[in-house]
Amino acid sequence: MMSSPLRSRALRPLLLALLLTAGASPALAQEASCTKDYHSRLRAIETGEFAALKAAGNAIGETDPGLPGRMIFTAPRQGAEPGAQRTRRAAEALARRQGRTSFATNADTRWIAGRIREDLGDYLGQGETPFLCAGVANYLGTLREYAARGAPSPVRLAEDVRDQRLVAARSLAAALGAMAPAPLPRFAPADRPGEPAIAGLRLALDTGLREPPKAEEPVRLAARDAGNTQVSEGQGDPDLPALAETPPFRLADERETLGAINVLVASAERAGFLAPARRGVLGNPSLHSRPVLTRLSHLKARFDQSGIQDARVGPATMQALSDLEALDYLMAAEKGAADPLSAALHGTIDAIEAAHGEACGCSG
Repeated sequence: MMSSPLRSRALRPLLLALLLTAGASPALAQEASCTKDYHSRLRAIETGEFAALKAAGNAIGETDPGLPGRMIFTAPRQGAEPGAQRTRRAAEALARRQGRTSFATNADTRWIAGRIREDLGDYLGQGETPFLCAGVANYLGTLREYAARGAPSPVRLAEDVRDQRLVAARSLAAALGAMAPAPLPRFAPADRPGEPAIAGLRLALDTGLREPPKAEEPVRLAARDAGNTQVSEGQGDPDLPALAETPPFRLADERETLGAINVLVASAERAGFLAPARRGVLGNPSLHSRPVLTRLSHLKARFDQSGIQDARVGPATMQALSDLEALDYLMAAEKGAADPLSAALHGTIDAIEAAHGEACGCSG
């Protein structure tokens, strides 16, 4: 089926001009004004943010040579929720790059950076058309997906920090809960059947003895009031955590993360799961610029020598320490300076998004 000539992309600009000069719909005139404004903003981005992107080339930020280039504590991701797996991958990438949020770290990411740069150049250099305001959100979303393979955007980093903070708080609470002693048995409540009831029950169940219990030994039964059941009522066990307990750790910054590690280690030592530290057991001294990683390096040396042998407490503690390490990498990347290429690339995409929101809002 042939398309109508009125729908041809080549004829639409001419048709739009004729309609505007003939007093056509105000909506069409407004659309033309929006695209003209948006196009002028794109040209400004081309000479501003995009010029900085071209000048950056494949420049990458400096690494911290004191970082080990890998995670100190590793924990399996199997069974973790998708959000936890995503933040774990992001933290592991930062660890491999020694904390650098660089984009062009290898041939693959350099190729991706080059393709995004070329595509942005074509987009910013296009002429003014009536269709300029359409499809921008999907276009920028696609670029961001490819850019995320080489460097996280500031928005994505903030999301990863928020999600990993919850993951680490839950892992920490789970490890501390595993170290807690099992609740001791308590006396039964006063409304439970006593010795007479137990004697009557034994008499009824004893083979060959089917006589009912004596009158002075009545069998007490649980109340059968349908409106108010008396079975299994009572206060909760104070030794057990609440079902929907909020993790008590905020982990808002490096200081609180370091404090949480110290609480975890002190609890393991006090409960007898971890032997006290021996003199001379030190980690990597070059991590002094990162207090959390330095503390974890010292702990890794202790774990390599003795560790926690308990089959439940050991994995839970390792998981908590690994999640706290991942959080430290993500928080450091969020507050640190991005490398020139990543900053310029995300800055150009953000500028296009802002220009579209300001200029094309009138077109709906």
